[in-house]
Amino acid sequence: MKDISNLRKEYTQSQLTIDSLEKSPIRQFQKWFDQALKSAILEPNAMVLSTVDNNNIPSQRTVLLKYYDHLGFVFFFELYFKKGTTFRYKHQCITTFSLVCS
Repeated sequence: MKDISNLRKEYTQSQLTIDSLEKSPIRQFQKWFDQALKSAILEPNAMVLSTVDNNNIPSQRTVLLKYYDHLGFVFFFELYFKKGTTFRYKHQCITTFSLVCS
């Protein structure tokens, strides 16, 4: 077995505290996204979209964020391909952005 436990990096650039957060989640996202745009992140708009199907089996896929505003996030995928099937049945999802620089 290959040991990769030493790959961990320290992320001590700043702390996340209640006082440092914006009151609006969208404004907080804008703040983080602006930081991502200024960094070395390859595709800062790439996000993992997670859903569950009718049998509660989870599924994840990477999609690109296209727009966002005070109403939420807009992304595209083909609704009738595998990526879109679970979303057709349950219109709930979770997105995760990995804003780690190389």
